[in-house]
Amino acid sequence: LDNEEFVTRLYLTFMNREPDEEGLNYWVGTLDELEGDKTRKDVFDGFACAPEFASICAEAGIIR
Repeated sequence: LDNEEFVTRLYLTFMNREPDEEGLNYWVGTLDELEGDKTRKDVFDGFACAPEFASICAEAGIIR
């Protein structure tokens, strides 16, 4: 997967929605530039720890 498809799939998986333009540009840009040595694992972890995902989990009764 290229970086845009990778990030899009993270949005669909974690947030159950298409990415917003600002978020997509941020994460793809981060990966494209390897800003601060960010890796795909770091981006994945960012989604897993995101407040939006925590809220989705809480609404579903999932304790994290």
